[in-house]
Amino acid sequence: MVKALATLAKHRASAIQCYGGPVQRVPHTASTTSALNVTAVIDTFEQLDIDGPRVLALAGITEEELHGPNARIPAGHEIKFWEALAEHTGDRLVGLRVAEKIQVGSLGAYEYLLRNSPSLRAAVEQGAKFARVIDDLTRITIVEPDQHTAAVRHERVDASPQATFAVECLFAAILRLVKPLLPNDSLLGVRFTHAPNGELSAYQAHFGCPVAFASEYNEIVIRRSLLDMHVQAADPALSRVLEQHVTQMLQQLPAEDAFVQRARSVLGQALQRNSDISLEQLAQTLHMSERTLRRRLEEHGTSYKNLLDELRRELACHYITRTNQSFEETGARLGFADISAFYRAFKRWTSTTPAAYRAQARGRSG
Repeated sequence: MVKALATLAKHRASAIQCYGGPVQRVPHTASTTSALNVTAVIDTFEQLDIDGPRVLALAGITEEELHGPNARIPAGHEIKFWEALAEHTGDRLVGLRVAEKIQVGSLGAYEYLLRNSPSLRAAVEQGAKFARVIDDLTRITIVEPDQHTAAVRHERVDASPQATFAVECLFAAILRLVKPLLPNDSLLGVRFTHAPNGELSAYQAHFGCPVAFASEYNEIVIRRSLLDMHVQAADPALSRVLEQHVTQMLQQLPAEDAFVQRARSVLGQALQRNSDISLEQLAQTLHMSERTLRRRLEEHGTSYKNLLDELRRELACHYITRTNQSFEETGARLGFADISAFYRAFKRWTSTTPAAYRAQARGRSG
């Protein structure tokens, strides 16, 4: 499944840009992502006739933040970037369009390490081991529910939010490269946790397999036998060099911070209990003053308001797609003063209405 990827890596190994200089740390952030996740997309804009500076302006991201192959940016910036891209283009399937133009090697040494793995299983294991090099919040696993099928699963730590367009782009980019090499009927399905951004038929035509939305996990489902197929084109010597370098990159990353995760967990638990927890109450629960809580959250690149907004978005999407409760009940449960306030927030989060979001999710499963 990764044979062609290893072959391409041999031709472009000299182009790896991750060897020069240490990882550029982003101080005072809870979670970061490699700027390569954004620059890889920006590199497709000329072919797609997209105004890159305009998208960055809409997202509130400066070119200086993205400078250098080892630069890192706050994780939330990637979400803003994809939302700005969808807004600017007016294309709800922009993730699929970008995936068709993503360049080989865009993710540097990390990508080439995976490309030179001896098997798909080894590639996923390496991807999981060094996932933080690309994104603090990403977790990659292999699930083997029976002797015939397997799934490569892409998850977020603590149900952290992510751009739906980015997940679609990632899966489409992966399958764009490996699908031509797969035996017939090896790709069994693609599943996303979010509601579709466009018509289901467009996804099925693009992926050429069953596509499901509002699923429990983001995952690509394949025949289990593919996991251990040997990749003859993989270069063991190059793989060892790459692993040493990516290990060094991982060691230079700031340690994951537990404080924001703790604050987020307390807020999330309160919202799920239908409790309205204020900044003052959150500070008391965390055994600190309100002023100290504000300062520490600011030091980590976030705020009480941002954490609350992220959690409300996640829970709103969950309740709308996976329960039958009314929108009024959902809004009240999440602490909105009235249904109008909830509708405005949901439109800001998803660019659609709660009714349309539920209809899309139910439509694909019905």
